[in-house]
Amino acid sequence: MLEKKRYYIIAIFAFSLLITFLHFLVFEQLAPYVVFEELYYIPLLFGALMFGLKGAILTYLIVSVAYVPFFYGGWATGVLGIVDRVLHLLFSGLFAFLAGFFCRTFEATAEGIGKKPLSCKFRSCCCDYCA
Repeated sequence: MLEKKRYYIIAIFAFSLLITFLHFLVFEQLAPYVVFEELYYIPLLFGALMFGLKGAILTYLIVSVAYVPFFYGGWATGVLGIVDRVLHLLFSGLFAFLAGFFCRTFEATAEGIGKKPLSCKFRSCCCDYCA
């Protein structure tokens, strides 16, 4: 079970770095890089589904660190560019919190009514059904 969680953590970290690398690569070719900003939501959702609220928050921290280089250099074209990046960080943080909160709430509700939580299919958890 611990080995499975380690693979999930490595996958989240690697996917975040891949998105950042592609973001840099595409900027060099002057293609629209805004699409890659939205791809950062994928590891956030994955972290929420796999690890709940704590995982979503930790994944948000990883994604935020990967996104920090875009505040400097050619991406920081002015005040509006900085505001765009700050808003992206705020909205992705809100998304991570809400996704993690709702995953935790749905698990608690499913366990309370005696059904196997949906997240048991996605990850190894500590509920009574999987133990």
